[in-house]
Amino acid sequence: MTDYDVIIVGAGPGGLSCARHLSDSGLRVLVLEKNDRLGRKICSGEISPKVLPDEDFDRGHEWKRITVGTDTTKHVIGLDRPFLWTMGRYEFETYLAGKSDADIRFS
Repeated sequence: MTDYDVIIVGAGPGGLSCARHLSDSGLRVLVLEKNDRLGRKICSGEISPKVLPDEDFDRGHEWKRITVGTDTTKHVIGLDRPFLWTMGRYEFETYLAGKSDADIRFS
């Protein structure tokens, strides 16, 4: 039986990010997930480049412009670099799990 320093309940983005940071600091981490695999929730999300600035993975759709306005006006703001990425939950969670030395157990 393995002893763990930390047990995290939930292998969503928050739990996996926490597991990554804790295992990077040398702690033995176990993540418990109620589902039978990662990315079970069918959704995607927007991630700021500030969250994962130098990470090397497929970030999905890059947002480089935004349209703002009212019923009578419209302005398009374009940027040289992305300010958001839209990616699938399964891909993001699989990436996070691969970056951690934590053990992950599914039900």
